[in-house]
Amino acid sequence: MTSPEFAYDRARLLDALARLGSDDEETVLAAARAAGAILATARLGWDDLLPPAAAAVEAADTAAAGPLDDPARIAALLALPDLSADARETLEEMSRDMAGGTIPDADRTWLRALYARLVTA
Repeated sequence: MTSPEFAYDRARLLDALARLGSDDEETVLAAARAAGAILATARLGWDDLLPPAAAAVEAADTAAAGPLDDPARIAALLALPDLSADARETLEEMSRDMAGGTIPDADRTWLRALYARLVTA
């Protein structure tokens, strides 16, 4: 694997990624193409830049005071004042599912990655 921190223009890629949140579809399309071109020029794929979800969760748990259980992660995320309504709704539904004893592994992975990004970052 190429060393991604030196193989591409990180500032340009971050700028392109930031524009993906635009309300203007042309801006979003141009940003996606720019991000793709940056990676193609550097001969990198997204897998080269993004760690596996499990690695991100492990790093977050290690960085925190200790590993948290999933209900504690949900509570910490729900306590964030700027959490989107969609994320809040998903977390509340996940909490109900967890209380019922049913939560898919993919949901747990999403929860832990979101926690790592928003709480421990």
